[in-house]
Amino acid sequence: MEAIHTQEAHPAFRGVFSAGSSEDLAQIYDLWAVTYDNTVAHDLAGGGENHPTTGLAATVASALSRADRDGVRTILDCGAGTGAAGPLLRQHFSRAESIVAFDLSKGMLERAAARGVYSDRIVGRCPDMGPALAACPDGYDFIFCAGTFTPNHAPASTLESLANILRPGGHVAFNIRSYYFQAESSGFRREQARLCAEGRWELVADEERPYLPKEGVKARCFVFRAVIGSEMANEKRG
Repeated sequence: MEAIHTQEAHPAFRGVFSAGSSEDLAQIYDLWAVTYDNTVAHDLAGGGENHPTTGLAATVASALSRADRDGVRTILDCGAGTGAAGPLLRQHFSRAESIVAFDLSKGMLERAAARGVYSDRIVGRCPDMGPALAACPDGYDFIFCAGTFTPNHAPASTLESLANILRPGGHVAFNIRSYYFQAESSGFRREQARLCAEGRWELVADEERPYLPKEGVKARCFVFRAVIGSEMANEKRG
């Protein structure tokens, strides 16, 4: 895993941006789990509406109609961490029958479990979404990724993996630091453009919002609709 230069200087990022492997990264988050929420909400975001998860949820709420949200039955919170998104997902998708948390850190998922929102919690590493598909073999109606596409974390190839487990007509929402999205080396612009050019995704929303205001960092918040999706799910059913 290659360390990537970033604009952020907060000590909390030193370890996660320089971790040499996904195993090292998981261990860092396991140790950080107890204080993670406080660090992000207060030291980095400044609390309230500035929280990275809250910003993406607001984009989703404005981009998807009530009918779209009421039609969602299965949700994947990819890179769920401590589950900060869980209550928001339950609020916006009140008819969802299952909300699955997926993260590389067992310690973070243990914190997520305490929120009482998730129907299942899966330890796994992007871009391998096989374990997430096993929990929902027919694919997901909605996938939420807040803070997942961080430097030295989930690679751009994860977008292809998500496309393969998203049901046709479903939606995926994710945020990504604006400077990181623009960096050619991250690969996200290229991968996103490819999925749209192939007719598999169509853009529903693209907004820039505060992400970590105390670090001066903004993020692009995207929502895409799957025109063609769930290839892995189709293979599993076949």
